[in-house]
Amino acid sequence: MLSWWKKAAVPVLFLIVIFVVAALNLKNLYHIVAGEIGWNPSQIENTYNDNFYSKMSYINLQGGLANLMDQKILNGVIKGDNGKLNFLWAVDYKFNEKEEAKKVKKAIAILQHAEKKGCKVLYVQRPWAVSAMPYGKQFEYSRQYDYWCKQIKKAGIPTIDLRSEMEGELDFFTTDHHWTTESAYCATARIIQELNQLYDFRLADRKGDFFNEKNYIRKTYNNVFLGAEGVRTGTYFAGKDDFEIVYPKFDTKFLFQQYSEGTMYWEKEGDYQSVLIDQDLLNDETYLNKYNAHAYGAYNENRVKNEKAGNNLKTLLIADSFARPQLGFYSLCFKETRYLDPQEGRYTDSYVKYIDEYQPDIVILMFPGDGNFVKV
Repeated sequence: MLSWWKKAAVPVLFLIVIFVVAALNLKNLYHIVAGEIGWNPSQIENTYNDNFYSKMSYINLQGGLANLMDQKILNGVIKGDNGKLNFLWAVDYKFNEKEEAKKVKKAIAILQHAEKKGCKVLYVQRPWAVSAMPYGKQFEYSRQYDYWCKQIKKAGIPTIDLRSEMEGELDFFTTDHHWTTESAYCATARIIQELNQLYDFRLADRKGDFFNEKNYIRKTYNNVFLGAEGVRTGTYFAGKDDFEIVYPKFDTKFLFQQYSEGTMYWEKEGDYQSVLIDQDLLNDETYLNKYNAHAYGAYNENRVKNEKAGNNLKTLLIADSFARPQLGFYSLCFKETRYLDPQEGRYTDSYVKYIDEYQPDIVILMFPGDGNFVKV
């Protein structure tokens, strides 16, 4: 009898929660019925979601119940066998050679144009937080990544595959698909080393300052981070992550500007920790996705000038949001670093024209994820 009650308790509690939440959100329904909101289905859904009563508390409760019932999929997120979260769309991705050929052809065209303009180029294959999945699901990203590396190498473009070069050295968050700040730091150091070897540069060796761990401060914010997946599932589905920032001890001075459609809308000047890390966001206890503290979100087009650089080199970084925590580390190595994000809704102008106008010395293209290079 007691066993039956244990089994019944969770679904009964869930039904109670549904009725309580529905009652608390009656105001949303009233506004719709009263005609204050149009009857467009998407408008109704957006209004209801935006004004959902105590939304995060409900998500936390929902995630806790799902965890109690050993449910592995919730709100478009799946929990791996190791407890780490991933978007369901990432696990459900199926390799399509024709589609990938279109994207990689654009990437090659951008890099070959840069070479013709005298730029030193490098393609970087970043990893993804792959792990064993429940319900017989498997990642197919390895096929996609292998294909990109093969095609770009075939085009004669220098390539570094961090999956093999740094196997076992890179770590990812539990509630987010991105790598940790420490891993971004290590990956950037390895990429800079590769550029030095390929092109006989002497980057990041100013008196041993750059990428010497002793010359950096590491500060950890404990149990504060719910990443892109975590904010969909709440605190009790997989817990919260710690969040670490890494910044140099030595003197720095930067000018950081953010642009959209060619127009500057934000700028900040100062040292590394104030210009390249959003301290207000880090210290805001109500803001959960701390990953956005890196480079103040760094969407679209970003320009960083290093006023204490040991060279006059300019670099262009083309990458998705995995590069956001890397931007500061790259900026230590060059006079100017620009970062374009090709993901949907971000940088959508021509890359070859940008290269023509900016005239960088180095172009680094890191695997762009869902970025599709709207205009080559």
